[in-house]
Amino acid sequence: MNTLDVQSTSATSTFASGIRIEDGSIFIEELTEKKLLVKFDDVITATSTIYLKRVVTFISTSTTGIGTTTSSSQYPILWPTTITRVSCTADFKDGAIASSSGQLDERTEAAPLTAGTDVIGENSATFLECGTSFTNSTTSFQNQDLAAGSLLNFQVDAEPTGVIPPGMKFHVEMIEAITPE
Repeated sequence: MNTLDVQSTSATSTFASGIRIEDGSIFIEELTEKKLLVKFDDVITATSTIYLKRVVTFISTSTTGIGTTTSSSQYPILWPTTITRVSCTADFKDGAIASSSGQLDERTEAAPLTAGTDVIGENSATFLECGTSFTNSTTSFQNQDLAAGSLLNFQVDAEPTGVIPPGMKFHVEMIEAITPE
């Protein structure tokens, strides 16, 4: 077992495991197909924050068309979270060239079916469009800082007329600020 004393680390240290320590804060890059155990003990004080970079993918699928919906799926936000990038792709039946658009919004746990504050774009009329012949991404947000205890909701806002999109994916890159209790 390796022991790391973060109190003595004032510069930046990067480890092959995806752990980076910078000026007393610990950053963990999420590792695919690996589990990471972080033990809070005397080495990490109660005021230390661990920043976990995570990618959450929302998938909406259907054989008859995904339709527009105000609540396709939701992800619970357990710690204060900052969204850094959102990208999307869409698949259409029979190889049709078309596009769909979607949006994310922050909702309260007490009212998960009530529309919340939109995340993507500069105003509430902004959506992220994606299609078969292109992918799209954004780092422009009107609400990128999500509160602990809230829900991140994915909604499909537009579906092309006469074309069935059996699948739409939204990939949300985020950083969670985990503070030991």
